[in-house]
Amino acid sequence: MAFEQTQLNALSKKVASTLGKQLLEYSPEQAILFEQAMGRILKRHKGNAELVTPQEIQGAQDLVLDHLLPIDLQRLQENS
Repeated sequence: MAFEQTQLNALSKKVASTLGKQLLEYSPEQAILFEQAMGRILKRHKGNAELVTPQEIQGAQDLVLDHLLPIDLQRLQENS
């Protein structure tokens, strides 16, 4: 599903407002996984960024950083 650029911009602002500088700490792989998670959330809301809640954004971050690709696991992979 392709999203309108205005909705993507609105979602980006909402994500930045919710997570702030934490976004800068993502590895490239984590950033990709986070974008995919946010894409699924936006799709669930039929492309309407206004319906995405801060809790959903935090949940997507928790999914990526705590379960899919924790930073400690990534460091282990880089050092092996």
